[in-house]
Amino acid sequence: MTVKYLVTGAAGSLGSSIVRSLLAQGKDVRGLVLPGDPTAKYLPEGVELYEGDVLSVTDLQRFFTVPAGTEIIVIHAAGIVSTEWGYSRKVYSVNVHGTRNIVEQCLDAHVRRLVHISSVHAIPELPKGQTITEVTSFNPDAIIGFYGKTKAEASQFVMDAVRERGLDAVIIFPSGMCGPGDFAGGYATQLLIDSSNNKLPAGIQGGYDFADVRDVAAGIVAACERGRKGEGYILG
Repeated sequence: MTVKYLVTGAAGSLGSSIVRSLLAQGKDVRGLVLPGDPTAKYLPEGVELYEGDVLSVTDLQRFFTVPAGTEIIVIHAAGIVSTEWGYSRKVYSVNVHGTRNIVEQCLDAHVRRLVHISSVHAIPELPKGQTITEVTSFNPDAIIGFYGKTKAEASQFVMDAVRERGLDAVIIFPSGMCGPGDFAGGYATQLLIDSSNNKLPAGIQGGYDFADVRDVAAGIVAACERGRKGEGYILG
C-alpha cells in the first residue's frame, strides 16, 4: 500500500531536516508551510508543498486529503519555540490548539501513525545530579516556563487520544538543536554565531544539551516505523 508522509512545519530547521531525511529514503512527502514563508524556497525538490496554518481546520482538511488507498503517517513539527516566561496567546494557540487540530484530523483520516514533536521542556526538571527520563503523562503546572507548559498540555492531549480514542501516536522530546537549514535564525543558531564573534554579553555556569538537527530528524523518521505506540523518546 502507498504511504504518504505529511510533515507540518516543513520549512523550519527541524521540519526541513525531516523532509530531507524522508526524501533520502525515497519516501513520498507532503509538507505544510505557512503562506508566504520565505524559507520554503530552500526546501528540496521532491516535496509536495501545501500552504496552510495548523490553526485552520479547512487548511488541514485539504492537507490531509490523499488518494484512496493511501496510508498516512503524520509528523507534527509545527510549533513556536519561545524563551519568554509570560503568557503568549500566539504561542499557546499554535502549540496547543494547533496540536489539537492535528490530532482531530489524524483521527478523522484514520492515519497509520502520528509522530508528535514535543520538547524536553515538557518533562519536569529534576534536582541536580538526577537523570531526566521520558514520561507518558504530563502536568503543565509541574513545568517551569510558559513554552514548556504549552508543550506539556499538547503532549497530554496526544496521549489522551492514544489511551481513550485509539490514536496510534508516539511523542518525541528534542533537546536543543543546531545545524544546517536554520534559515530563519533560531535561538541556538544565533547563540553560536554570537559566541563565535565574541558578542555574548555574559557567561554563566551551567550547561545545556545540544544535538545535530540532522540526527534528531533521523530519529524522528525511525520513530515512524520503530517507535512504540503511546511511548515517548528523548532525542538529544
